[in-house]
Amino acid sequence: MCRKDNALNQELGRHRLYLRLLAGRYLNRRLWPRIDPSDVVHETFVQALEKKEQFRGQTEAQWLAWLRGILWHRLLTAISKE
Repeated sequence: MCRKDNALNQELGRHRLYLRLLAGRYLNRRLWPRIDPSDVVHETFVQALEKKEQFRGQTEAQWLAWLRGILWHRLLTAISKE
């Protein structure tokens, strides 16, 4: 893994708890046995790493909004498969 990817992993890790809380809040608890919010956060990080070149923002707020958008789409995808 290159130094840039390692820095991105650390940055994502800083927001893991925040995104986990959001995922738990967005996802109905009745679905938790089938859709683990932590798994959705992990999928969010994988997608963020894959699509890091698509991020066009410059601020922390824009970065978090981008991650929340990915999280929201991952949740919708997981729910639609149920």
